[in-house]
Amino acid sequence: MPRYLALRVLYTLPVIWLVVSLVFLLIHLVPGDPILQMLGEGAPVTDVQAARHAYGLDLPLNRQYLNYWKGLLHGDLGPSVRFNQSVTRLIAQRYPYTLQLTLAALLVAILLSVPAGVRSAQRRNRWDDRLLSVVSLFGLSFPNFALGPILILLFAIKAGWLPVSGSGSFAHLVMPAITMGGALAAILTRMVRTSMLEELGQDYVRTARAQPRLLSGARLHPGNWIDLCGGEFSDRSALLRGEPADKTMS
Repeated sequence: MPRYLALRVLYTLPVIWLVVSLVFLLIHLVPGDPILQMLGEGAPVTDVQAARHAYGLDLPLNRQYLNYWKGLLHGDLGPSVRFNQSVTRLIAQRYPYTLQLTLAALLVAILLSVPAGVRSAQRRNRWDDRLLSVVSLFGLSFPNFALGPILILLFAIKAGWLPVSGSGSFAHLVMPAITMGGALAAILTRMVRTSMLEELGQDYVRTARAQPRLLSGARLHPGNWIDLCGGEFSDRSALLRGEPADKTMS
């Protein structure tokens, strides 16, 4: 096991180097000057040159690349041109809200998907199964960036029950968690339903049905929890990066 983990870490290092290098190069290929955007088009030349020197943008590209990696290895992501603060400090200040929203969205998704998926499998091809399938399809088709403003319009502006934005209380977390967890719940509902149908088709279930006394007090759960957990956490990187609905928390 330790050898396997060490190999996985070694395989990850070239990927990290490639991603960081590509992002660094692409930023320099984007049209526009961040210093002019920060100071304005009419800024004096001396101020522009001083800002370039302060941010290290007057150095050759290879020196900037080496300095960036040197700072990255020491945990220094450099200063933010927009906020004029350390990027590391900005991430440390804001990332706890992303983690909080991620956990809340996971909780919403689990509370919605597991009962719905089990019910849909138990009532296969009946009206409630079809209704849950339509609802899950709607959840998959409706994007988060459209659902978030609709919830804000209905529950914050019209009804006045929840705050439009901000953080620090449970009320601020409700709408973002529902927005992010709803789409994930739609995916997990289908996965739970599929896993539950496979479990209902197992030999021991058919044997138990043939002998009803064996079903007294029995409980049946989705069999392949590993696949369900893998599917649940496969999209967590999107939440941890911060989806559009996450902006209401910051």
